[in-house]
Amino acid sequence: MIIAAVVGTIVSFVAQLFMISAKNIYQFLFYNDNFILTLDIGSVSLNMIPLLICVPCSIIVGLLMYYLKLPRWFGPADTIYAAHHRAGILDLKGGFGSTLASFISISGGASVGIYGPLVHFGATVSSLIRRQTFIPKIPHDIIIGSGVAAAISAGFGAPIAGIIFAHETVLRHFSMRAVAALAISSMAANFFANEISKNSINNKLNKCITLEDATELAIKKAQKSNLKEIVILLSPSAASFDQFINFEDRGNKFKEIVNKQLNEGVLIC
Repeated sequence: MIIAAVVGTIVSFVAQLFMISAKNIYQFLFYNDNFILTLDIGSVSLNMIPLLICVPCSIIVGLLMYYLKLPRWFGPADTIYAAHHRAGILDLKGGFGSTLASFISISGGASVGIYGPLVHFGATVSSLIRRQTFIPKIPHDIIIGSGVAAAISAGFGAPIAGIIFAHETVLRHFSMRAVAALAISSMAANFFANEISKNSINNKLNKCITLEDATELAIKKAQKSNLKEIVILLSPSAASFDQFINFEDRGNKFKEIVNKQLNEGVLIC
């Protein structure tokens, strides 16, 4: 159980470092008023910043693969395979290298999500811990599942979703032996992530109980901004079975709330 808590804490720390650092670097590069370069062709003005940033980042990622001598990048599929393979071995160099490549790609504006890198990183960290000589023998699928649960919990702020995801996707069967380890790892990761979020100036979150509250708050914040065009996106990070039947039901509810705001004149298209 102590090992599960250690896995959760380590994965949570790196997940928060990954997300906060990538976000700050991205905003600094792409939303910096002192860093502007445009190319005017007739009446068209082209922003050259994405080109100047994305191309060097892609070169760095390519060089990273070359110097690490990786045949390919690694992801969640390798995690699932390792959990069901008798040896349960993950390529540490490939795992950490893939995470670093994802970080560079996201910071440089590439269309890469955090889900895959965090899941595989959590599994790689847990696999590394399991290989240490002072660590007692733990079934590899359980410790890999603990790393994955911690990654989902820390990355999306959803500890229950982390436990369920690790069971359904990684273990692929319900295991009573794994419940305690997955739960402790997921809860530890969530606790540590919340503590980091509280102390992060640029990571202010608003906790809303219902979709109505969240939508109304988003509208108020958007109206206070100086943006000419406002986009409010429904982007759930986890299921809400306690409030909605399924994803379609949640989407329909969101549309009802927006239509109500339009009818009341709060929003103007």
